Amino acid sequence: MPEAEFDRMGQLLIRIFQISMKQWERNRTLEGEKVDNATVDDYQKLLVSKPPIAEGELKNILRKPRRKRLLLDRPFYLPPLKYNREFVPILQIDWKSVEDGNNISIRIEMHRYVQEYPGGSRSYLRSLGFRFEIHKGTAHDYMHVQVTKPGVPEWLPTSLPCIPTIAKCPVSLLFCVLASLYGKSMYSMFFTGINMPNECLNPLKEIFTTPHP
Repeated sequence: MPEAEFDRMGQLLIRIFQISMKQWERNRTLEGEKVDNATVDDYQKLLVSKPPIAEGELKNILRKPRRKRLLLDRPFYLPPLKYNREFVPILQIDWKSVEDGNNISIRIEMHRYVQEYPGGSRSYLRSLGFRFEIHKGTAHDYMHVQVTKPGVPEWLPTSLPCIPTIAKCPVSLLFCVLASLYGKSMYSMFFTGINMPNECLNPLKEIFTTPHP
């Protein structure tokens, strides 16, 4: 995979990670609103059942020789959400360089604990996943998003529909993921001061609410 493209992705991931850690420590959304105590409790439970990647580990992965693959399969906790803030979002990435382009899957898992019944003392983890991806040489050889496991009922299809996205490269696909969770102002909330080339920004330029290079 191109070094410049990988380096851009790494720069963004480290920025997202640091912001996420800060906002969970403050129990605040990116907009500064307080996160509900129940969501904070769920986050603490998830840290035990799904131990997160550490910043040093993340940086080490991004420093390794990366000619063919970037695999980020340890839970990477994203910042608290403004809407549906009872959910805790987790990101994972599998990016492989292939002869004619990229195979990339950016997976988002949405987790929350739900009481067995109103007022009950037991709660159960409930989850839903989405994957933003492209697989070269397949019927869905275009950037798309679809439902995935965990937590999807057996009867629910996870191969269709493959909904096209406006992404054109791995970095713009990551922007699509973040915009789907944090809205039109996500670029200014995460990436102020980071310069990105036009090929990464142009696919989403119509939805960014602040100017960008």
